[in-house]
Amino acid sequence: MSRLDRFLLSGEWCLTWPNCTQVARMRGLSDHCPLVLAANEEDWGPRPSWMLKCWKEVPGYNLFVRDKWNSLQVDGWGGFVLKEKFKMIKSALKEWQMLTLRICLA
Repeated sequence: MSRLDRFLLSGEWCLTWPNCTQVARMRGLSDHCPLVLAANEEDWGPRPSWMLKCWKEVPGYNLFVRDKWNSLQVDGWGGFVLKEKFKMIKSALKEWQMLTLRICLA
């Protein structure tokens, strides 16, 4: 890294946040890497997807999920297909939830 690709921190700051890390992202249009200063105590990874138990009580939920899952076409090895289908069903469930919630509140 060049001198431009660093953070300047005080000793007091480093004592307050001892687990801070510097992460360099991929270069874009600039000739420098964007930097991220993370001061989190723990990195929990990406936020998980939530499925609410009450969705199973909504009429048509099981049919929607089964039909949507079977209609998704993904090519590749098993793990990849499963990951991609989960990603696609997640976005479909978000749309379904918004539509269902709107109908229930009307």
